[in-house]
Amino acid sequence: MKKLTLILSLLIISLLIFSCNKTEDENKEISKEKTTKTEEKKEEPKLYYSITSVESTSENVLPNFSWDENGKTVSINDYKGKVLLINLWATWCGPCKKEIPDLMQISNDLKDKEFQMIGVSVLERDEKSLDNYLKTNPITYKILYGKDDFVKGIEKSIKKKVEAIPMTLIVDKKFKIVEVIVGTRTKEDFMKLINKYL
Repeated sequence: MKKLTLILSLLIISLLIFSCNKTEDENKEISKEKTTKTEEKKEEPKLYYSITSVESTSENVLPNFSWDENGKTVSINDYKGKVLLINLWATWCGPCKKEIPDLMQISNDLKDKEFQMIGVSVLERDEKSLDNYLKTNPITYKILYGKDDFVKGIEKSIKKKVEAIPMTLIVDKKFKIVEVIVGTRTKEDFMKLINKYL
């Protein structure tokens, strides 16, 4: 009887040990699956943000527009107190693309100043065009995607049609549009204008 009890005890202990090891192995497998799924879910960083709302303001004042940035609503009003350079451009526009390297240099040179550069892609065929362009031509300053309501808001503020791009707006710290530039400019041209309001 003692032998039988001893054998049964050893058998139960063996089963428990085997069972625990199996559970640990299963837990390791589950953990691996979760890690793999998490890695799969990691999204590439956003190359641009779509403007979701536009509220017109008075003449020569920048419209209030907002966008969703990583789950948070960001408004252009969040940049009050900074000089803004807002560049309207499109991926199909040769002159627009030509001035982007200068704009990136300006953005980098003024990163520690009260300044913010924003490129707004307008008049695109579709959003996919912008996405494809930015994947092969990264831009180092903030890029937004603006539809007709954004363009109309700008037109209302500057009291003229956006008929040609690039169009660049310089906005002072009080959100007044102080310069409207149609066509390309050099880094030096832009810096002369920006420095007047910094």
